[in-house]
Amino acid sequence: AVHEALRGAAAPATATDALATDVYAGLFPGAPSTSWGEDYVDCDRVNVKTSDAMPVGPLDEGWRQPVVDLSIAKDFGSDAHVLDVSNWLVQRQPISLAVNGDLALSVQLWERTSLVVVTVGGCDGRPPASTCQARPQDGEIFGEVPPRKELRNHTRFPVYVPSAAPAYNASYDASYLETRSDAPFPTSIAALMGRVEDPAVRGYCAIMMDYLRDACGPRNGPGKARETLYGWQRPPLHLQVAFRLAASTSLNDVAPSLILFLATNARDQLVVSVEAGGEA
Repeated sequence: AVHEALRGAAAPATATDALATDVYAGLFPGAPSTSWGEDYVDCDRVNVKTSDAMPVGPLDEGWRQPVVDLSIAKDFGSDAHVLDVSNWLVQRQPISLAVNGDLALSVQLWERTSLVVVTVGGCDGRPPASTCQARPQDGEIFGEVPPRKELRNHTRFPVYVPSAAPAYNASYDASYLETRSDAPFPTSIAALMGRVEDPAVRGYCAIMMDYLRDACGPRNGPGKARETLYGWQRPPLHLQVAFRLAASTSLNDVAPSLILFLATNARDQLVVSVEAGGEA
């Protein structure tokens, strides 16, 4: 049944035709297609494999090639199954996840994975989620940002939406940061900030608090085709985040990173480990 469902995918001749006919899941006639081995079945250029376990080992993403790995769980929806899927998603870090028919399961996976996009459908009479992608035609746009130290390994002219690239690559003048150093801090971090001596660091932390006050909490998206919420996410609820600090690390060095946890509901997930001889 799965194989039959995947056969006969729409094949618009060009990207223009796809847009004109509202086809966003079609295969262009010239799309690449290669054999994926004996474990996969070719369903009109869609490579399909069924298994009773999540995929293991290195995964070939099949860039621009449609590949389906179908894992059939015997204990679907159980606590053990949800934990297994959550840990797999955290380890593999796909951009997005789609869940159909079970709102409670969707919430569990959302809370335990913190993926960029989670699409939910088929609940409370709503239509099924036929895509787990952002819909730019409805204003759903996001950027994938590599680690800053590796940025130039991937691109020379990055653009991150909806924030502007110049803002991402901007910096604060130290004299301005010092003017913010006397700003009050929330009680959750006031004692910590009282030990930060560098006025520029204190000023930067004050700006971070301004940002958190503005950015935290869910926001409604502008799209009309489906309901959308966006906003900051905390780390997966069943996991912790560990900071391992060298002995030479000072509080001035690490305070801007610590306060992102200590001032939010991710506080209890933070673990700080300091090398022997370092500042406790």
